Amino acid sequence: MASVRANFLWNAAYQVVRIIVPLVTLPYLSRVLGSSQLGVYAFTYTIANYFIFFILLGLNQYGVRAIAKVREDRQILSKTFCSIFAMQFLAGAAVTTVYLGYVALSSPDIIRFSLIWCIWVGAEIFDVGWLFFGLEEFKAITIRNVIIRFLVVAGIFLFVHDQEDLWVYCLIQAMGNFVSALVLWPMLAGKVRFALPKLKEIIPHIKPNLVLFAPVIAISFYTQIDKVLLGVLASMSQLGFYDNAEKITLIPLAIIQSLGTAMLPRMSKLVSSGEGESVRGHIGISIWFSTALALGLSFGIAAISPEFVPIFFGEGFEPVATMMPIIGMIIPIVAWSNVLGVQYLIPHGKDVMFLASVSVGAAVNVALNLVMIPLWQGVGSSVATVIAEFAVMLVQVYYLRSELPFRRYLKDVLPYLFIGAAMYGVIRMGVFLPVDGVARLVLEIVVGGSFFLLASIVWMKKTHDGRIKHLLPSRFR
Repeated sequence: MASVRANFLWNAAYQVVRIIVPLVTLPYLSRVLGSSQLGVYAFTYTIANYFIFFILLGLNQYGVRAIAKVREDRQILSKTFCSIFAMQFLAGAAVTTVYLGYVALSSPDIIRFSLIWCIWVGAEIFDVGWLFFGLEEFKAITIRNVIIRFLVVAGIFLFVHDQEDLWVYCLIQAMGNFVSALVLWPMLAGKVRFALPKLKEIIPHIKPNLVLFAPVIAISFYTQIDKVLLGVLASMSQLGFYDNAEKITLIPLAIIQSLGTAMLPRMSKLVSSGEGESVRGHIGISIWFSTALALGLSFGIAAISPEFVPIFFGEGFEPVATMMPIIGMIIPIVAWSNVLGVQYLIPHGKDVMFLASVSVGAAVNVALNLVMIPLWQGVGSSVATVIAEFAVMLVQVYYLRSELPFRRYLKDVLPYLFIGAAMYGVIRMGVFLPVDGVARLVLEIVVGGSFFLLASIVWMKKTHDGRIKHLLPSRFR
């Protein structure tokens, strides 16, 4: 069994690739396809993704948790895997059929792209990544994802050359997801023994999986529905601006969330073993680390956006510079909700609390989007997203107020808020430098990143690391 550190590093390595890929492809795609075509891509992709939600249901949490609890016994592991996958297969077959019906009724403007996404929707029937996450075999997942990402990038530059190639771009992405879902199956040999499960073995998984599916849908209402509403209530160009601002802003968030992905199976194991002190120690360290990193990233994105957008996206994408700093505010907020939700509520089986928190966020986001999109279009959707994420975090804090020392956590991370604000000021002072263009952007990133890192180190040394010592369980001190 790999260590948490190894799992985090493997998962973080993939997140680094996820950072590099958009940085390489988005400048090219924004110039080749334009904001309107990218909006069509985002709209049809989001709709297909909603259908995929109904295939995977809550497996990204429930499947990982169920496998993590029985991984020591191969017989029980095999039985659990087969019964869960049978449920996924049946759901997938039904959903794919419904999606084909949706495609048949789609408008002529998007039907070709919606049909291409059928490849992805059907492939998700066979995605068993949750098994490998439950076994804490992050290496296999990372290698698979990295190879496929590079193949997709190569396909984009080789075959996407103008606005008429939007369907090619969709096909490349769909085929990448298709291969990603199927490539894990040869690696199942030696891990599980296949057997056709009985109906009575499948049924017990349905209810808890649906309980964790409800948060998935709720979360989608404040992470995905805004794109659908923008496409309907505003324009495909505004959706293109918003989607690109979100992609860039949320790239660094993927690294922070990778910690939660790596910690979920370990925390589930600790909880099932009754090691409450270790659980609370891990939570404290996770909040400190992820929030400190998130604050630096959030302030950094806000500071460099005026120079970054025209260089990165080119002409015609100016609204992205306004949306990026707003959406960037969710990074520290999501850092907290990711730790509290994925690393504490779900491993403790507090699924109803988790559902309640994301349901509040969903309701807030939909309501605010309906009001703000007609008024401020993409900017309004950006503001709605931040408020919705904050609502999720507040509900989780309320539920856990008597179980976790939040005042101590706030005290530990508050200095990084001031360090981040100071870094923002240092970067914006660059307007007085006699350089411009790429040179100025690179200088802003280097100077700002160095300032935040050095100031954080100075603060930690000043406090003699005592600020994190109390977060550790006694046996780790």
